[in-house]
Amino acid sequence: MGSLACLNVTKKPLAKEIQTLESKFMQLGISKKGGVLASIKVKATFIEEIKAKQFKDETLNELRKKRVIDKDLQYEEEPIAILDCDVSKLRTKEIKSMKVQWKHCPVEEATWETEKDMRDKYP
Repeated sequence: MGSLACLNVTKKPLAKEIQTLESKFMQLGISKKGGVLASIKVKATFIEEIKAKQFKDETLNELRKKRVIDKDLQYEEEPIAILDCDVSKLRTKEIKSMKVQWKHCPVEEATWETEKDMRDKYP
């Protein structure tokens, strides 16, 4: 797409490109300094589609059903699965860690926690 900063009457392809953009939810105008101003028109049906899709994600619905957030806007995560284990070897000791999947989070958001911390928090 060409530059829309300057509109010259002799450049026909740029004018056609602007007309094409105008037909696709964009409103274009020329400023006092000669530049092109663009604004996007949003239809109400598009917003309604987005709102309808919000409720299809089951993890979001599960959080809405339960009131798990306290007054400080914090909540306690609960581990539901251990996905992987690893041992980091230092010079004098070994640190065991595990990849934990948390409740209300997808597998991609699993975190590595030390075994000691997990045993202390969740006996």
